[in-house]
Amino acid sequence: MKRQLAVPMPAKFPCPPWCVGGCEAWDEGNGERYHGSAFSSVHVKEPDYPRTKVTVSNVREDDDQMGATQIHILIDGIGDMDWNIGPDAARKLAALLGRAADNADPMPAGTETVPACDVRLGEHILTPDGWQVVRDLLMVTDTDTAAFYTDERTDEISSGWRFDLAEPVRVRRAVTR
Repeated sequence: MKRQLAVPMPAKFPCPPWCVGGCEAWDEGNGERYHGSAFSSVHVKEPDYPRTKVTVSNVREDDDQMGATQIHILIDGIGDMDWNIGPDAARKLAALLGRAADNADPMPAGTETVPACDVRLGEHILTPDGWQVVRDLLMVTDTDTAAFYTDERTDEISSGWRFDLAEPVRVRRAVTR
């Protein structure tokens, strides 16, 4: 459902306290009136697809009483999409997107030291035999130890690389921006 933008704001539809300006108000034609603010857009270009614009804003339905503020996501491109989600769902979506972006980033040239309890699957750890990818891991809180399994050290309990949970481990980690 495409919404009309830049509909003049009626006098009885004032800017709510959360509005940061640059706002729009619109009527869906069925009695539902909305107020949107804080519009941010990013242009995304994927292989084999035309440029797509993703716009995120805060939106609130006003039906004589202010409704809950939601996060509005509008995707303009092939297969347009327009939907609202609540703040909790938006935070979960942001965390999922951030985690996926971290996993998709190429490994940086640098390294960092983290406690063994913070090592994640897919990260490269420095072992006495060189850099190895963590394929599986086991955290044993009873003994405060971690075992990391690599292609060289299989998933047998006795053959993982063992560290105390608080012990520093050198890792190559995806870049976070």
